[in-house]
Amino acid sequence: PILMTASDIPAQKRALRADILAQRRAFPHRVQASRVIAEKIAATPEFQNAAVLAAFAPMPEEVDINPLLRSALQDGKTLLLPRIVRFAEGELAFHRATNLSELIPGKMGIAEPDPQLPVLPAESADFFLIPAVAADREHYRLGYGGGFYDRVLARLPPRAKTCCPLFSVQKIKKIPRELHDRQIWCIITEAD
Repeated sequence: PILMTASDIPAQKRALRADILAQRRAFPHRVQASRVIAEKIAATPEFQNAAVLAAFAPMPEEVDINPLLRSALQDGKTLLLPRIVRFAEGELAFHRATNLSELIPGKMGIAEPDPQLPVLPAESADFFLIPAVAADREHYRLGYGGGFYDRVLARLPPRAKTCCPLFSVQKIKKIPRELHDRQIWCIITEAD
């Protein structure tokens, strides 16, 4: 067998990312699965008890967590959504969003809060919904490759309640790891 070195891990991640994204694109039950995932997250004590929810505006092929974002706002929670501040450095700022209809198109076509909205530290969130391409059984996530959330996760306390909403096709046996990779507290799919 060929031994993989640490320098091979980025290449392994790129190949895995392409494979999982293709499976996610082909996943036929996106709408129903999104509904089930959102209901499961909404039922967790961590979501229900969170005064501050940090989350993301989902892209079209991701789990639709918009019902959770609307619910958080209706319940009077503080909702923090990311805006890309410095793309090359993979830096995000989290702004307090008060209305999802006020989101504007950001870099990479991802909806973002207006830069004029107040910035709050990601660490202030009680519960954190984090996007991912994939996650494994040991709760390590594979992101999109920009390192944005790796930097955020590095700032959060080890016991932070972080959650990746994923379709079942995005949960895999094992993701190649690097030193900067951090575990996610929970992964919720429609299937488990």
